[in-house]
Formats: sequence, C-alpha cells, structure tokens
Amino acid sequence: FHVRVSPVALAVAPDGDIVIVGDAPVSIEDQTTFAVMRLRPNGRPDTSFGHDGILRIHFPATIFSAEPKAVAITPKGGIVVAGEADLAPAEPRLAIVRITPTGHLLSSFRGHGFDIFDAFRLVATAVHLDPQKRIVIGSRCFYGEQFMALRLTQRGRLDTTFGARGFAVFD
Repeated sequence: FHVRVSPVALAVAPDGDIVIVGDAPVSIEDQTTFAVMRLRPNGRPDTSFGHDGILRIHFPATIFSAEPKAVAITPKGGIVVAGEADLAPAEPRLAIVRITPTGHLLSSFRGHGFDIFDAFRLVATAVHLDPQKRIVIGSRCFYGEQFMALRLTQRGRLDTTFGARGFAVFD
C-alpha cells in the first residue's frame, strides 16, 4: 500500500481475509475519511477489492471529516464500518457504511451505501452483526457520559423492536 492511513480496527473473515479500517487524509486541513483495506491471508493486498485492495469512502461535501472506529464482516464477506462524521469540527454524528465483498458501497443500504445519523451526536465505538444479520452498534453520546447501544436492520433502518425505538441507553 502506498497510502497514509492510521489503522484503528480490524476484523478477520472466516476465510482468513483481513480487513483493516483507518482514517486517511483528504486535505491539508486535517480532514480525514474512512479507508478500508483488505489483505489476503498471506498478507498481500486483495487487488480485487476496491482499488488495489483499498477503498476510500467519499462522503458528501457537507461532511467536514470522518473517522472509522470499528469494523465487522458479514457471513458472505461484506463489510460494515462504524464511526463518526463531523459536520464541523467537534460536531460528530454517527456514521455507518456497508461495503460489498468486492469493495463497493452497498447501494441497498440506505440508497447509497452509508448513513449519517444527523439527529444524534453519537460516536460509534463498536459494531457487530447479530445472528439475524442486524447491525448492533455500541456508542457514546458526545456531550455526556451516556453509553448507548442501537440496532439497525440489514438495510440500515433503526430496529424499533430493540430497546426504546431502536436504542438502549445507560446513564
């Protein structure tokens, strides 16, 4: 790889592929975005994934900066990345990205492969897939000490059967 990336999390697929997520610079103003890399079990880049083994997520221009925090791999090799996207410095929002096994955004997830939960000042710290392939996210509120868990459907909608309208909050 010939790209500056600060790794923050990794996951190993059942077939031995290794997925590493980190933040990659997008400008000289300390702005970053999600970078997702996939290695084969032998440690070489998986050139069938993204562009020579790496995918940078291009968020809308309204996003000042984005940092991944956690990654999970679906049973079929898809990837879920959770983190934060800042609308401005120190204004984080929860960001979720779904990626196909070939390194493209999964268009059936929220229509374009990612979602920014604009109404919530949350920072994702963990992500996992439950046995029904729903996305479970551990998060903290940016302004406070609350821990929160939320669950999304496979398509990225809040699962209102979980907790209170999709959220479980611990003070």
